[in-house]
Amino acid sequence: MINQFDLILPVVRVQALARIEKGIQWSDIEHLLLFALSKKTYTTIELASYAGLPRVVVIEAIVQLMRVGWVDMLINDSQTAFIATNEGKLFVGYESLPYLPNKYTRKIDYIIDRMAGNVFSTKGSNLVPAREIEKLLVKNGGSIVEIRPNLGISDPCFPSLLKQSDELSVNQDLIYDGEKLESFVEESISVDQNAWLRLTYTEEAIKGIPSTNTDELNQKINNYIRDKRSNKNMQDKSAFGTVSQARSKFRWPKQLINIDLKNDIFFSGEQHKMLLKKILQTATNHIIIYSTFLNYENIEIWIEPMQEAVNRGVTIDLLWDYQSDKKKNSNKLREKIRERNLTHWIRLHDLEVGSHAKFIIYDCDENDVNVVIGSCNWLSNPLKAESAEVSIQFRSSVIVRQWLEVFDKLLPQNGQLNQIRQRILALASSSKIANDSLKLSEKPVPFFRIKSRILITGEHERIIEEACNTIQERISVVSHKAGNAIENQILIPFNSLADTRNIKCTVLFSKVSGTSVLTNGDIKLFKDRYSKINIDKIRGHGKILCWDKNYAVITSLNWLSKDDVGSNPFGEIGVYLEGGGIGDFLWKNYLSAAKVKKAAKLKYGKRKINPT
Repeated sequence: MINQFDLILPVVRVQALARIEKGIQWSDIEHLLLFALSKKTYTTIELASYAGLPRVVVIEAIVQLMRVGWVDMLINDSQTAFIATNEGKLFVGYESLPYLPNKYTRKIDYIIDRMAGNVFSTKGSNLVPAREIEKLLVKNGGSIVEIRPNLGISDPCFPSLLKQSDELSVNQDLIYDGEKLESFVEESISVDQNAWLRLTYTEEAIKGIPSTNTDELNQKINNYIRDKRSNKNMQDKSAFGTVSQARSKFRWPKQLINIDLKNDIFFSGEQHKMLLKKILQTATNHIIIYSTFLNYENIEIWIEPMQEAVNRGVTIDLLWDYQSDKKKNSNKLREKIRERNLTHWIRLHDLEVGSHAKFIIYDCDENDVNVVIGSCNWLSNPLKAESAEVSIQFRSSVIVRQWLEVFDKLLPQNGQLNQIRQRILALASSSKIANDSLKLSEKPVPFFRIKSRILITGEHERIIEEACNTIQERISVVSHKAGNAIENQILIPFNSLADTRNIKCTVLFSKVSGTSVLTNGDIKLFKDRYSKINIDKIRGHGKILCWDKNYAVITSLNWLSKDDVGSNPFGEIGVYLEGGGIGDFLWKNYLSAAKVKKAAKLKYGKRKINPT
């Protein structure tokens, strides 16, 4: 019989900004004291004697009345006295003092257990990220049990989180005395659906649950353990696969391809501008540009080059996700296209697919199709020389075919987009792509032979796990924004690498996300808490992950502000790269584009990086 062992309980961790209302519920005591102070000044000793109350009660009441501006303090050489203000005197005659709510927002961090649906504060909780569970199971052997409830809490979305508000409101670890939870700031919601709570099971109690009011959860855990024992399954500890049940069902294999490091990877705004100009000049039939955002002022300058492409017989489809921006930008652009009688050849599509991807597809010769993938919002970025982005171009290869499959699945079903879909399917079946005609042995220098594959939502976190398991020396991540995901998704696993294996870790970002609960003060705390990680700011919009010499990811995902989860499998899209010194190459050149001093000499790891 097992008398004591550790448990890991699946939980959902939620971090969000909550809209809070807090006001003072006045008693007759405050009303009586305010009445007295409206007639004359009193010291606290005099007022306690007049009211027949303990002095400590009087002092507490006066402090509350001063907070709302109804009482003033008078100080002279001999004593401190108090008197009602003019505003306070206005309320003395009321039957009861009015309730004055103060509204504000603050961060709430809590977990929902998947077994009983209880809500707990994360304070005092021994939380374990999903990526650490496998190591924990292996390290602890038979002394730890993973709970896998058959019936539990489904993956939450924002509406279902609101259903928890009643339970949140009465949880004094989350909502403090006098506070009332009104709602959440929807954009600030960060949900980690793969978190785990570590508990200790004994015959007398289950230790580690961050609350005493957990009878239902205790009972369910006890029943689970009893059933396991009766079925003689307690020795089955190889259930880590459940942690990854939410992984994407789409996965493309690695493919060996050729890449021209000098001419097919782009870092500066100027390089991206020259690439777009070249695409418009060399495309033969079709250009498709997808951008999360659209800015009329920044795209207007490209109308003339687009018209020149149209004059050569090129059709251009501009797609953007209008959920993320103001539609007035697309209306102005559509009007400009209409003024030039180009609506049949330059087609603007307002999509609602919720994808943060950024890419260009174009054909430049007969049956020759190229794809550009990366961090650049082509329809909103001014592409200034000093800006830093990262994009990679794939020429006709099996990766292009993978990408066309992704794009086909990304597009919603409607008549006009089906025309694009038919064109894409035709391109995907063309001979050069289908047969992967770029044979490795035929490509001269400067082409490098590397492995690559497409990454979509749910696979970025897997890549971080794979990197952490195989890394030898160093790892670096660059994100445009830092936000709610920075600690669980990056800092915790990086800190483990630095602590246990002396891996050099670097985390760079441009700014703190305006919709997250993270503050610049939190960044300072993280620098102290994770002192072995180099955490710093640089200029740039790129999103890359590099480890050791030969491994890298270029993506649309803001690694530090966006969780790699979501109902849309194509919400974030990137590309994995392996070989050819790609890790070192991306790191050095991105730092150079971001104007980091001595970029060519910088290495990954604990070294100060000073942006210019």
